[in-house]
Amino acid sequence: MSQAETEHKAAEPELRDFNAHPEAAVEARTRNLQASLNQQASLLHEVGHRANNNLQLISSLMLLQSRQTDDPAVAEALKRMQQRLSALSIAHRLLFQTTEAGQCDMAALIGELARDLAAAEPELKIALDLDLEPVKAPAAQAAAIALLLGDLIDHAFRQARLTGRERSVRINLRRGEDGAVIEIADDGTGMSEPPAGFRMTIVTLLSRQLSATVGFAQRPREIARIDLPLAPAAGG
Repeated sequence: MSQAETEHKAAEPELRDFNAHPEAAVEARTRNLQASLNQQASLLHEVGHRANNNLQLISSLMLLQSRQTDDPAVAEALKRMQQRLSALSIAHRLLFQTTEAGQCDMAALIGELARDLAAAEPELKIALDLDLEPVKAPAAQAAAIALLLGDLIDHAFRQARLTGRERSVRINLRRGEDGAVIEIADDGTGMSEPPAGFRMTIVTLLSRQLSATVGFAQRPREIARIDLPLAPAAGG
């Protein structure tokens, strides 16, 4: 007997049951499929939860190390890397919380990034002015967007620190003709201290990866404008 004949003979009882009770067979099959989907969703949630916990653990270790080193340059480098890990963790968590598969809520991402960075340096007493329209980006871009905006927002905070008075950082998000437009402004020194060194390398590489344009304006308050192309399906 061939393999095909063997498989057909083995399936005969199931076919007879289906023909005799089609509705019950469909319901049973539906229950099995739903149970399988629920199991996969649970496993995916667990994987996401563990990954996010690992990111937070590494971030906490780097922050702890930065506080114990006597070298200011090393402490600063560790602190910036810790902030980038926190940005990734925020993006990761938001993606797993969303009900819209394949999309990243940019307004929620920017808001959490800004508040997280402000909370990390309470001595700066930064006042946040957020004007964020609902814009969605592809989930595949979430990590790169979080890293890019996290570095630019942190730079704005550091610029605002130089004023010696009450400080504020304004962040606007709106939908443009071809994608998202983000403007980050401070009340510090503006273009006199643009991003430099490794931070500028990060900004350049990430903007290239996202096909985004990052411009630093000459106006006193505006630090950066990011034009981020988005696929039509990802729009909010």
